[in-house]
This record gives sequence, structure tokens and C-alpha cells, in this order.
Amino acid sequence: TATAFDNYTATYCEVKTSVWYNNSVLVQVRDGKFTTDRVGSYSIVYEAADKMGNVAKEVRTQIGRASCRER
Repeated sequence: TATAFDNYTATYCEVKTSVWYNNSVLVQVRDGKFTTDRVGSYSIVYEAADKMGNVAKEVRTQIGRASCRER
């Protein structure tokens, strides 16, 4: 769970989280988790807005890779 704190009003702000596969397909998030079921780039986007409407955005990227299987 992500949190954001507004230093000016000394309050916490709601953080909205979304996940995008290869920056174009929205990935479903359940209970704060998602599955990297395809090889590619997954961008986790966190957005928070304060009471004045100022928006902060942070993007983290996770690379989904094929798993190696034993023969």
C-alpha cells in the first residue's frame, strides 16, 4: 500500500495505483497485487493529489521475463 503525506496541511492523501503492460494495456490489480504473466514491461503508476489539486506522480517499471524450466 502506498501513502502520500501533504507537508503543508499535515494530512495524508489518497494514492491511486494503476499498472500498465508495455505502456498500453491496463493490467488488473487485485488486493494490491498483479501478475506478470507475459514477457514485457510493467509500469506501476502511483498518483496522489492534495486538497489544492496539486498532483504528484511516480512510475516504477518491472520487467516480466520468461522463466527457465529444467529439462
